[in-house]
Amino acid sequence: ENPLRKGSLSNAMPVYVAGVSPHSALDDPKTWRQLATTDWPSHLSWSVACSKSAETEGQWQLAVLNKVERTTVKFDKPPSGIAVHEHWLIALRCDLQHLELQRLTDDAREVLPLPAAPSGALIDVTMTHVVLATADQDHLMVIGLPTTDMVHSTEWPAIQPLPSWLGSRKIQALACGKEHIMLLVDSGAVVTAGRNAMGQLGLEHVNATYTFEAPPALQGLVIQAVAAGGWHSLALSETGDVYSCGRNDQGQLGYDTGKGSQLGFELVSIQDTEEFISIAAGASHSTALSKTQRLWTWGSNAHGQLGREGLSKPAVVARVTGARQVLTHANAWSTYILAQDVEL
Repeated sequence: ENPLRKGSLSNAMPVYVAGVSPHSALDDPKTWRQLATTDWPSHLSWSVACSKSAETEGQWQLAVLNKVERTTVKFDKPPSGIAVHEHWLIALRCDLQHLELQRLTDDAREVLPLPAAPSGALIDVTMTHVVLATADQDHLMVIGLPTTDMVHSTEWPAIQPLPSWLGSRKIQALACGKEHIMLLVDSGAVVTAGRNAMGQLGLEHVNATYTFEAPPALQGLVIQAVAAGGWHSLALSETGDVYSCGRNDQGQLGYDTGKGSQLGFELVSIQDTEEFISIAAGASHSTALSKTQRLWTWGSNAHGQLGREGLSKPAVVARVTGARQVLTHANAWSTYILAQDVEL
């Protein structure tokens, strides 16, 4: 459906969703709580909820949902971090030494050892890899998934430090697209790596790189948030400006490139003067929440993920009350917002 509609997955605050929504598969949403360390799970092509199992005392279960299906995976202890791939539920074991992978299409389960202790709060996934920051947040781990298509699985080092020119900086946030990774460090600098056919790395060329480099257009800016779409990237500056680069076949960059790609980050020009506080990128759409509590969306609207009908150019979808975050994911065809109320 095109309009935003209200969900009830959070006891503390309702969730509003536009586009493809899996949540009708929940039996009683109020019994579930989120497990992720952020305000709301960021892996929204599938959705994950966690609760104490009513059947077995002390056992935890993850409910993994898509449109009508539900897979339940049980754990003796709650995982320290979770992510969802197209085919796998990835759970970081509480021992912080292993990744446990449950294939969503059958009962296959694999356990992968980690080369270093991870940070459970910083985990995401590309098409072929799980990406984690180390516990001290100065190295990145890239672990290949056991899929049938291990494209470019050997290009990524299993563990690599931040670029030396960053000094003793720490990883503050990471975001994964289908084939690329964005890192935000605590100084407000951004570095990117991965495949780059659409210019999604913002390096002003289309060559792949598996060592992290800084996008030239963002140098000198202090960035407070990053978001990776399927093949496009967003960055939010401390002054509330949104920058984008990469694929633009659906208008997901927020400006006209003649259906082509943009190889370097450019400012998204919003008709009204807005200061933004949160950004998110779906497979082919983008969203931003303003300081004045207005939700903007642009890009593909094939599944109603813009929360409105009509063109793909940036436009206000709704005014919200008490909103903290707008969320979607590089695999997602939907938009979620965590808020007290939404005026459509």
